[in-house]
Amino acid sequence: MTHSTETFPGRIWPPSPGERPPIDPYEEKATRLELIVSYLLRIGVALSLAVTFVGLVLLLSTDPSEAVVRQTGGFNPQTPATVFADLLRLRPKAIIDAGLTR
Repeated sequence: MTHSTETFPGRIWPPSPGERPPIDPYEEKATRLELIVSYLLRIGVALSLAVTFVGLVLLLSTDPSEAVVRQTGGFNPQTPATVFADLLRLRPKAIIDAGLTR
């Protein structure tokens, strides 16, 4: 039983169980980059979750009546400038909005 020599140049038998085949340097760089990107994404998601949770705790602890969703009235659009201005005043809804923004 012979194996292709493309995978393991100069060898006829597959590598032993502890031996690894040679790795392409470009594949190694791509794998390293994928790991870095995945860690950055995980950190971003965890940070967003933490900020949103802090805003929720502040909202429920300071004024629970503000946590009610009202079905009447006009739509109040949030722009980054208004969220940032409210964030400087430490308003809980602005903290939640900051945690949910992209």
